Amino acid sequence: MRVALTQADFAIKFLLRETDQYSSLPTNTIILANNALEILTGQETLPHSALWIEVERDPHCLVCGDQMQRNVTDSQTIKGISLQDLADETGISVESDD
Repeated sequence: MRVALTQADFAIKFLLRETDQYSSLPTNTIILANNALEILTGQETLPHSALWIEVERDPHCLVCGDQMQRNVTDSQTIKGISLQDLADETGISVESDD
């Protein structure tokens, strides 16, 4: 039930984002607990509750970072970015399985 309510809240916020009724989310990450859980050291989160936390972004992360977004042109976004482009931008070495 808690997960469904949270998803509904996200959907409503998304739909209202360009209206006067919009309110931003408290932080960038929510952790839902289906049983008592120590998420933060020394604090037990009760069953069926949620904890909003702020997770710092790593600018070099391919998932949450924004380095790639800043370096990608509009034409690259439209056509897509290759794995080699990602590797070159981040300094990752891609090796063949041959």
